[in-house]
Amino acid sequence: MMESQLHGATDYFVTIGDPLHINATNDRAYIVVPATMRFNFNGTKVVQSGALFTVGLRKTVDGWRIVSWAWTKGANKSQ
Repeated sequence: MMESQLHGATDYFVTIGDPLHINATNDRAYIVVPATMRFNFNGTKVVQSGALFTVGLRKTVDGWRIVSWAWTKGANKSQ
């Protein structure tokens, strides 16, 4: 069982918007996108909007790969 399930959180779904910031040089990139996460918390549907998802990428022979990421929490709203 995942840690989140132990605390009553399940069914995560994340959507991202158009990039707010892109910085790419050679085989490295840094991208920031707005994000919304939906999940259930103890049976209540929750929407976390206004979040930011930031990724550091590296281009390899197999394509771009995430090497680091950060999630900046938005506001929670029960539905």
